[in-house]
Amino acid sequence: MQFKWGPNAKHAPDCPWVERRAAAEKARTEGKGFNQESNRRLSFSDIESEDVIDIFTIGDPADHTSSQVDREFESSTRLISSPSERIARYSDHFRERLSRTSRLEQVVNCYMKMTLDEREQATLNIPTYGRRSYAKYFKKVGHWRPGDEAGIYMGGASLREVSGGYRLSFYDKAKAASEDYQASLYLTNKRIEEYSRRGILKAQLKALLSGEYDYARCYFFGTISRSERASGAVIFADANIESLHHLVLILKTKARK
Repeated sequence: MQFKWGPNAKHAPDCPWVERRAAAEKARTEGKGFNQESNRRLSFSDIESEDVIDIFTIGDPADHTSSQVDREFESSTRLISSPSERIARYSDHFRERLSRTSRLEQVVNCYMKMTLDEREQATLNIPTYGRRSYAKYFKKVGHWRPGDEAGIYMGGASLREVSGGYRLSFYDKAKAASEDYQASLYLTNKRIEEYSRRGILKAQLKALLSGEYDYARCYFFGTISRSERASGAVIFADANIESLHHLVLILKTKARK
């Protein structure tokens, strides 16, 4: 790590930040992933997310869209003798990271901004599951069928407090053959307390229960399976997620007459 004596002091010629700034300038002139409107001195706060997330990494709570350079990459890059090659490697690395995330809300934001045609054309790669169009990865809960693999499911849901936690019950029923399935997602208090962004989630749950909002538009990456729970003629299905980082709630209010 290198330090400057003050804000107006210059970096040492061999300081990594000199080359990182040059790499950012290179990416800016190529017009990819950087703010080209700013006339002030370039810094890494000028980095912008790509319009479309290309890779959604699951099972890792770290935010892969961060502009920070990881230590392993830094160490290997510093071994390259040519300054121009180091700058080019930094530049490519920054752009690649801007199109990758482990946070589902960034993928959902991309999906919501797309037109129907764009959802068919743009692709998303989820390691171990492969690359598909956004339209194929996103599916309504009501379109689930027994045996379907993991995907990004979405649907309106109501919330109620139950023993040990909360349950989000989806309005749309999945239909398979002559059977209707009532899908829901159970959030345990223990799991919520272990979640790094629990403050935001708790505030959302509280707003729903208080009646401040009527329902939640829910997106989750995971699977749905037939439940062992039963209630008369109702067949239940359980939504399963590996991490609360794979859940997005958008609170909604019904139109008032």
